[in-house]
Amino acid sequence: AAVGTSQPRRRRCCAQERRKDGLTAGQESRRRMQHDTPAKRKANAERRKSGVGGGGKGSAASPAVARFAAQLSEIPSDHGAADPAAADAPSASYARTVEVCNASERGPTPLYWTAKGLTSVMKAMREEGAPPERTHELLRWVQEKRKVKLNVFHYTNLISTCRNAGEWRRALQVYDEMRHANIAPNQITYNSLISACETGGQWEQALRLKERMLKENIEADVFTYSALIAALEKSGQRTLAFEAFEEALRSGVRPNVVTFSSLMCACANDGEIEQGLELLEKMREMRVKPNLFTFGALITACEKAGDWRRAFEIDEQMRAAGLQGNDVTFSALISACEKGGQWRKAFEVYKRMRAERVEATVITYNALISACHKCGQVKHAFGVLDEMMRVGVMPDEWTYNALISTCASTGEWRGAPP
Repeated sequence: AAVGTSQPRRRRCCAQERRKDGLTAGQESRRRMQHDTPAKRKANAERRKSGVGGGGKGSAASPAVARFAAQLSEIPSDHGAADPAAADAPSASYARTVEVCNASERGPTPLYWTAKGLTSVMKAMREEGAPPERTHELLRWVQEKRKVKLNVFHYTNLISTCRNAGEWRRALQVYDEMRHANIAPNQITYNSLISACETGGQWEQALRLKERMLKENIEADVFTYSALIAALEKSGQRTLAFEAFEEALRSGVRPNVVTFSSLMCACANDGEIEQGLELLEKMREMRVKPNLFTFGALITACEKAGDWRRAFEIDEQMRAAGLQGNDVTFSALISACEKGGQWRKAFEVYKRMRAERVEATVITYNALISACHKCGQVKHAFGVLDEMMRVGVMPDEWTYNALISTCASTGEWRGAPP
């Protein structure tokens, strides 16, 4: 009832004011227009044009915002200096950031700092490729100097920027600042944090974040578990990765191809062919279509286990699924041939690779030389080196070490280059 009566009361007050001044509604409107001076109208127009504070669709693409984001992105970082985001640790880069921020409020198209406008600027900075340090400094400035109240979207945006840059420590620092400011993280915040831990190999921290997320009654989705499983896989925690997978299934989360591919990589790391094949069958049961990355990981599992026949079987399944091999799958096949002492088959794979116009890398050629080394084929090993030079692939240290080892194992010391 209070809400319903407030508006009529306000209208009566306005009418009373007009009657007191002897003005009609039209006269009141004209009086407001008279007070709206050209200078005020120009300022409002410039504010809208700036794209910050004035809001409006497409504000992130405004020239003023883009120019400001580019200026911040160009500020060099203070390598080895104290953390610029810490309140008691000013740095040269932060001082420069303050200069740019202060200058943004002057000129023909000044920026007017609001929470919404800050979001637009942060988006422009991500598109500009600004380092997380610079965005962190910007948030500190608007919070301290312009008293802009940061929200969960600002912090989550910065955490995502840290994740993309591989700065997991800064991502966790931003999370702590967020907690200290009594701003509750959401699902996207936690997903970005777990993904940041994955890039840094911090699987234990990723597990703790997931547990805290569930404790706060925030639902873990497929992106949560995919990032967690990737973190566990990259750290060699295959058993824990599959436990997380089972937990996701029990929670009703439907895994996607990214989830399965990370699990397949865990199998590849340990050469677990059987578990990888079971996983492939599980994908088919759940109607999740395997991609090139999935098959490549399974071929690598066969290569690690030294089972070149299984590797070729997986390659056939991949092609039956309509997928063409890439440099990773071909290199894994050649390595599987090397492990099985099948140097001729290794060269057949290479010929097929060239016929399909897949560009070979130094890893591919090194695998071919290894196959020659294992079978004592010095002449063919140096033929691979010639082929590398012909196509413009530069040999690396591993290439020359493998060639020297081939000469040493066969007693062909004259064949080794000086």
